[in-house]
Amino acid sequence: MTRPAVARRFLDRTRDEAGETLIETVMSLLLIATVVMAVIFSLFTVMRSTRAHRKIVRSGNESVAVAEQLHQVPYLPCGGSVTPLDGYQNDVELNVPGFEADIIDVRFLKDGNASLPPGGDSFQTTCPTTDQGVQELTVVLHPTTDTGVAQRLAFYKRANECPQQNQQFEGQLC
Repeated sequence: MTRPAVARRFLDRTRDEAGETLIETVMSLLLIATVVMAVIFSLFTVMRSTRAHRKIVRSGNESVAVAEQLHQVPYLPCGGSVTPLDGYQNDVELNVPGFEADIIDVRFLKDGNASLPPGGDSFQTTCPTTDQGVQELTVVLHPTTDTGVAQRLAFYKRANECPQQNQQFEGQLC
């Protein structure tokens, strides 16, 4: 039985439109590739930020180790045979694995009765006429390998005894 020409054209047209076109296939592949690339780039971003955070945390931990080592060092007063900066640099060996620690500056308290705002003008770079019993040591911590971030520390070193004009209570450091 033969079909009329109109029915044959209609069936042929619907049969041709039943499959996927090349454009649809390419677009679906592009969409899948975009999703896969977004997932890969997000994983790389997470790994990179995790590595950076680990470096910052490790440097912070090592800076605490430096502060603990500096706490064990005796106070070097002004007016000695060696300046405190030279004395601290020569006598203090800051051992921090993977880092190099350097004492780069020592500043001295101007007035023992003044308040101590960090970074304020309460400290001077030269020894005062009378040592006030407080020094600000600046330490820079550099990583020797690519395992950390450089840290800059300000550490306040106190004498065990106060100068005569400052009042001292039992058990209190100057």
